[in-house]
Amino acid sequence: MGILQRGLKSVYRNPARSTIIVVLLGVCLTFCMAMLAVRMAARSQVEKVKGRVGNYAEVRLASQAFFDRYLRESEKSEAQREKEARSMSAEEASRQRSELLVPEAMTDELSMLECIRTYDKFLTASLEVPEMENTAIAPVFEKGLAEQAARLGIELTESTFAFSGNTDAASLADFREGDKALLEGRLYDYFDYLQGSPVVLVEKNLAEKNQLSLGDRVKVRAKDRSGRQGERELVVIGIYETRQAEKNDNPLGFNPFGNTFYAPLSVVQELNNTPDYIDSASYYFDNVDSTSTVLDRFAALPGSERCEITTDFADYQALADPLTKAGNASTIGLWGSLGACVLILLLSMLLVVRGRMKELGVLKALGTADRQVLSQFAVEVTALCLAAMLIASGATALIGQRLGDWLLRESNATVAAPAEEAEGQAQGGRAALQALRGSSQGRFFPPDEVESGIEVLFSGRTFLYACLLLLLICLLGMVIPVVGVARLRPAQVLRME
Repeated sequence: MGILQRGLKSVYRNPARSTIIVVLLGVCLTFCMAMLAVRMAARSQVEKVKGRVGNYAEVRLASQAFFDRYLRESEKSEAQREKEARSMSAEEASRQRSELLVPEAMTDELSMLECIRTYDKFLTASLEVPEMENTAIAPVFEKGLAEQAARLGIELTESTFAFSGNTDAASLADFREGDKALLEGRLYDYFDYLQGSPVVLVEKNLAEKNQLSLGDRVKVRAKDRSGRQGERELVVIGIYETRQAEKNDNPLGFNPFGNTFYAPLSVVQELNNTPDYIDSASYYFDNVDSTSTVLDRFAALPGSERCEITTDFADYQALADPLTKAGNASTIGLWGSLGACVLILLLSMLLVVRGRMKELGVLKALGTADRQVLSQFAVEVTALCLAAMLIASGATALIGQRLGDWLLRESNATVAAPAEEAEGQAQGGRAALQALRGSSQGRFFPPDEVESGIEVLFSGRTFLYACLLLLLICLLGMVIPVVGVARLRPAQVLRME
């Protein structure tokens, strides 16, 4: 108890000096704790981003394959194309359609990776529904796009509709994100896909115009594997509504999405006579760290040279790079301010020890043990650091968020140009793919829906780390008293007097 009282008296003995030390330590500790809080917040936010962005991949046929096919067909005359169409066998026609599709077996093999969490397959086919008229397809003929489609082997008529299929309608991006909503009935599920159930979803306006209701049958014209023309009846199990009436980025200039029929993938494959092929496959894996694993595995698959895989890694970089840079900057600031705290305390204790040499010499001459003398200094150092800690805690709560926002803003400025270039390339690639092949059924996670700011909180965990840093500062601050007391000789001090 006596040691504690003497240590505290030493602090009160020179209030001006103690106040200066506490203020300087408080300023350095404030920056130290603020940088620590920013560093922890930045790392926490990066982990959140990892779980939501950068973990999506999509496999499609390479754009070059479409272009090559288009060039080959463009070189042929109209008469030559008609002659080939008349003489083409069912097997040749099926093979021609599959040239613009992705082998299903390849995408299935890629889905076997341990890091893959969800996997879906998509196929969109242009099929005839003889008893209906597709009013939205009229602009295609007006703009001459039907001729371009014919060069790719796609025949369009006024009764041609888009049939989109996947393994589970609930996982389609349009239904999942609310662009389309089920009004009546049910969505087809994975069991419908496995069993090849002849069911279909119809858009509300299309159903009203053709007086379709739940349980009615839609006749679809299709060819079987032998090439014989026939009709397949699909049962209407659900009627959906298109929430987004128009797509501003639609290159065709009209809205064709309301006239789309949705059916299980296996049914669309059968109607299109492409049972082993799909348009695309989408994958969600555990986090962005598995991106290289997915890309390497895809490159090793047979047939991957005709296909391409795209990921949202550019979106992840655009969000994570500023956070990472802010975290790195705060780490540098943390160690810099920590070093300043130690330096201030060491210099302060050096002045204190040198100013109290006579007092220490008398205490040792009276038989006071070094341990007792050092304990007195330990109380003094601890009191100074605790006072500075209280000041720093309040100041950190006030400036922590502002400091974090400033570091993030500066980090954003340093990566703005590369990030904009990468994001522009990613968006341009997606726009080109969608314009050529239609709207994507899987979907990259919109980066603007992910919070990229730093929420700096002075939490209990931060306070615990700050206490550990304070203990480290106190221990380092005791170096000068330990050395000074150990080298002190009472006789020399008294002789100097």
